[in-house]
Amino acid sequence: MNRRMTAKPRRERTTAALVVVTGPEPSTDKDGQPALVWQVWAADADRNPVSRVYKCYGCRKARVLAAVMADERGAVLVDETKDDPNQDPRRTARRAYLLRQIGAKPERKAS
Repeated sequence: MNRRMTAKPRRERTTAALVVVTGPEPSTDKDGQPALVWQVWAADADRNPVSRVYKCYGCRKARVLAAVMADERGAVLVDETKDDPNQDPRRTARRAYLLRQIGAKPERKAS
């Protein structure tokens, strides 16, 4: 059987004018545990996603991803995030690593 190949009509590719990062929003992680999620996506001028919407489980990761995406696409970065309430900004990565090694819990600010 000899079928004729027909090309699918090409979708017009929309270029991203913005890279939007929002959050945190309540969600669940892979294990079904409650978690906070930040979302990052490339958007057109009307703020509609033009590609995949990425989920990040940390504010810093979402902001870094958004900055890289904006730089690669030459788009404007729109940061609508709030800081991660579970993260103490004074705690460095090295200190967090050491606390995990000894099994200590990080101290929290008194509210």
